[in-house]
Amino acid sequence: MRQVVPRMTSPGAGQAKSSNTSPGRFPPWRIVLLTPGFAHLMFALNAAPPPRPACAVRMRNQRRKRFGGPGPALPSGAGGLQPRRKTGNSMTRQKAILSWSCGKDSALALHEVRSAGQYELVSLLTTFTAEYDRSCMHGVRISLVEEQAEAIGLPLLKVFIAAGAGNEEYEIAMGRILQEEKDRGVSACVFGDIFLKDLRRYRENKLIKTGLKALFPLWEKNTSSLANLLLDLGFRARVTSVDSRFLEGSFAGRDFDRNFLESLPAQVDPCGENGEFHTFVYDGPIFTRRVAHSKGEVVFRDNRFYYCDLLPG
Repeated sequence: MRQVVPRMTSPGAGQAKSSNTSPGRFPPWRIVLLTPGFAHLMFALNAAPPPRPACAVRMRNQRRKRFGGPGPALPSGAGGLQPRRKTGNSMTRQKAILSWSCGKDSALALHEVRSAGQYELVSLLTTFTAEYDRSCMHGVRISLVEEQAEAIGLPLLKVFIAAGAGNEEYEIAMGRILQEEKDRGVSACVFGDIFLKDLRRYRENKLIKTGLKALFPLWEKNTSSLANLLLDLGFRARVTSVDSRFLEGSFAGRDFDRNFLESLPAQVDPCGENGEFHTFVYDGPIFTRRVAHSKGEVVFRDNRFYYCDLLPG
């Protein structure tokens, strides 16, 4: 498991997101693959005529056997075409990594990519604050994020950043690890962003430098529909942090369920896309087992954020 240890703060998956308005309902995002259904044989002028199809050979053999005729009967398949055999998908899927915040949006993005089937996810990428060994903004212990990755069945790429560092050092560190992944055959990075256009533009511009493509499987989907879809699919999540500008501290540590959604003020996005709250996903269809944990104390940091400490086990 590789680690990169620079000194800075991340504007990436763990950063509080800038304000924007959620769009209305948009058609679901889909990837459609078109594969050729037939093979065509090309023959040059003056070339020998193409071999007879296997079905024609069998019919001729049957007529010769029944009525007689010159020459020996030809074996089935002698025309060069064999009966079609069922084979697996011969198309090689492109490899991708996923920006893993440990929360619900990245979990749903992972589920969407796996369901679409075009990309093979090969690893998760998470930034941690070096001084605390916790994921940025979500404040989740590194041991719990490691358990998530094990339950998902993907290796975890860790980037450690120092609190208060600048974007330049962050971008250098991320550029280094993304280049390493590209050299290993990765062609894309998946993000769980939904409607923040400035954040999407930032990610795309940075990935262009390494030649990777940015994928946004949840882009411009209705956030209320996404929140309910997450619950319908069987995902379980806990609220790990809330921004006191939007929510009271009592929301920290609550289960992300329909009672939680119904209690949100009208101005709060159901997915917390503006940074109103963050979550820790501990169960669902992408996991082979539930990530065991318990609630610890709730603390108030930076005169703004309430964090609920999640304890392993």
